Amino acid sequence: DYIAHFNAVLPAFKDPRYIRVNGEPLFMIYAPMKVPDIAHFIELWQKLAEPHGFRIHFVGHTSKTDELPLFRQWGFNATNLVRLFDVFQKNYSLLGRIKTKFQRITFHQGQRIDYERAARYFSGPEDQNTDCYPTLIPNWDHSPRSGRSGHILINSTPKKFEEHAERTFRNVIHKPKEERIVFLKSWNEWAEGNYMEPDLKFGRGYLEALLKAINNVFN
Repeated sequence: DYIAHFNAVLPAFKDPRYIRVNGEPLFMIYAPMKVPDIAHFIELWQKLAEPHGFRIHFVGHTSKTDELPLFRQWGFNATNLVRLFDVFQKNYSLLGRIKTKFQRITFHQGQRIDYERAARYFSGPEDQNTDCYPTLIPNWDHSPRSGRSGHILINSTPKKFEEHAERTFRNVIHKPKEERIVFLKSWNEWAEGNYMEPDLKFGRGYLEALLKAINNVFN
C-alpha cells in the first residue's frame, strides 16, 4: 500500500507547480500518531524518491508541542502546529477545565469561546523554530458535525483575524525565505465554520485582512 500510494502521487511530485521547500516537494501527514510504523513509511518514501532525483519534505500535523521531538526522531522535516484550543490550557483555571470536560462528556455540551480570547494562544514560541510551521485560524464552529458538543469561536472579524495573522507572520519573518511557511485552516471548511471564501456577512473581508497582514509584515 505504501509503495502504491507513492506511485500514485509521484506525477504530482514531479509537476513543476507543486509546492517545494528548498527543492523538496512538501508532503503533509495529518495524523502521524495513527499511521502504522510511520518511521518506516517516511524512510521507504525517501528511498523511492531517490531514483527520481529528489527527497520529500515531510510535515507532521499536530496540536501537541510535546510530540515535536518524536516527529523529528521519526524523520519529519517539520511540524505543523495547530493551537485551536490552547486557550483551555492557558486561559482557564483548573476548575474551569474540569467543568468544561464534564459538560462535554456528560451533557455533550461544548463551549462558546470569544475569538479574541482564543486567538492570543494561536501562536507560540515554537513557531519561531525553522522546523515548525504555525497555523492561521479565521474562525471555528464544529456544531454542524458534532452538534451541541462542538466548541464554537464567536465574535470573529476580519480585523481580529488580521491581528492574529500579523502576530503569526512576525514569528516566521526571521526564517530563511523558503521556510517562512504558514498553514491556513481553512480556505473553504464551511461544515466547520472555518473559511476564507467571501460570504454575505463580511464579503471579501478575511481575504483582504490576510493580504493586509502579509503586506504589513513582509513588504
